[in-house]
Amino acid sequence: MVRTRRLLTEDTMAREFDPFNKRRIQSLETEVRETRQSMKTQMLLIDDLLTARAREDGRYRGNEYNSYESAIPEIVDKYNAVADWGVIQTGNIIDLRAAFIIGQGINIIDRTTGETSAEREIKWAEQFLEYNGLDEVTAIQFATEAEIEGKFLGRMMLEKVDKEIDENEKMASVRFISWAKRKYKVKTDQDDYTKYESVSYRGRISGPHKWKAESLKPPDFVYIKFGGRIDEPNKTQPKIMKCLTQVEYLDKALRDLREINRLFSAPTPYFKCATKEEADSVMTEIAKNPNFRIKKMIASTAEFTFVSPDVSGVENLINEIVTLIKIISGTTGVPIHFLGLLDLLKNRATGENTRELMIAGTTKERAAWQGGFYEMIKKGMYKYNATVYDQKGESNKLDPRKIGVELPVYTQEQWDHLEKVLIPASQFGIISKEFVRDKIPGIDSKLEERRKAEADNAALDAAKKENEDLKIEIDQIGKSGGVQNAIT
Repeated sequence: MVRTRRLLTEDTMAREFDPFNKRRIQSLETEVRETRQSMKTQMLLIDDLLTARAREDGRYRGNEYNSYESAIPEIVDKYNAVADWGVIQTGNIIDLRAAFIIGQGINIIDRTTGETSAEREIKWAEQFLEYNGLDEVTAIQFATEAEIEGKFLGRMMLEKVDKEIDENEKMASVRFISWAKRKYKVKTDQDDYTKYESVSYRGRISGPHKWKAESLKPPDFVYIKFGGRIDEPNKTQPKIMKCLTQVEYLDKALRDLREINRLFSAPTPYFKCATKEEADSVMTEIAKNPNFRIKKMIASTAEFTFVSPDVSGVENLINEIVTLIKIISGTTGVPIHFLGLLDLLKNRATGENTRELMIAGTTKERAAWQGGFYEMIKKGMYKYNATVYDQKGESNKLDPRKIGVELPVYTQEQWDHLEKVLIPASQFGIISKEFVRDKIPGIDSKLEERRKAEADNAALDAAKKENEDLKIEIDQIGKSGGVQNAIT
């Protein structure tokens, strides 16, 4: 009995003796595996819940960007070519619309009547445009930023310049402020939503990850709103925001078509064999010579063909692409052949009609920019007057009311109307030549009237001088008896 108990005790001690803690390690490993499996199960459950909620929220949704704050960063990423989808389409639409809006550039026109002259104001306005680059690419860049954000904020300042730019060494400048970076907010009058009282935004950095709050008053900023309702000055949906989801769908459909083409361009060789033994024999022979190429001879009892995936869904995919392009074109005003469907441009007349669509689709923005550029010039003149002509009389100050701003648009329809209607009517005396001149695109009527008057006066002065010179010459000849001798 004692012997048996001793053996059992030794056996138990042998089992409990574990100098390397193997059993403990195995137990811990088991616990870790079970914990991981439990966490994985919980994560799957959470993912399922989130997916179900997303599907519930996004079911039948046609607009994935239903807030200004979510859409603008996505538009910025697409334009900067760092987004996953819609990069090409977004960039083309924004750049084309900006180019059409600015068109031939900014024209300064004379609004004076009678003896009043706007020569000083026109000269200063042209210097202002040149100094700020608005006579070149900067105007299109401003329009591009407005197409991205749906609004434009410019800070007006007066800067010291070289005497070659301005004889008084002062010139007004306008500096663009981006909403995407500064998150500015415009405050309006409670009773007049078009009267902008102030703008507050994140200014210069005052420390690590800190922004200094800044604000501007009306004389120091120009704010142009292109989208949204009039009573919501800070919600300015750009044109492309309304079809941003369709732009992504279009890019995805094009990618799907590319993937299908990739599959179809690599069909799989197929040997139809009668028995398994014959199939094994064919595979064995192919394995001996894996570098088989088309145009090589092959002999076999099997039936040889090429197989590829079914193409029945391609037609639907192409129809989706065409439909999306039409929707995007109708929303943004960009002609469909500028978006890639050149085959839908049947003839020249169709091309002119689609160009008219682009002009009509940018009418609102062009009118807003005309007012915006004029406001820049006006506030720049006020700042210039307050500094340069502060101690002088009112007659020395620049008057922005004497000038205006135009963004002229030239179309074939305008030239056809001039050629076939207005010019013949003028020749038959139905309308005046001055009326026809006013209808010529890019012509400043006031400036042309002044030039014509100056030319007429110069011609009259030349004729008077020539007449006086002739009288003097005749008098000199008469005094010398030349005329009498000539008669004799």
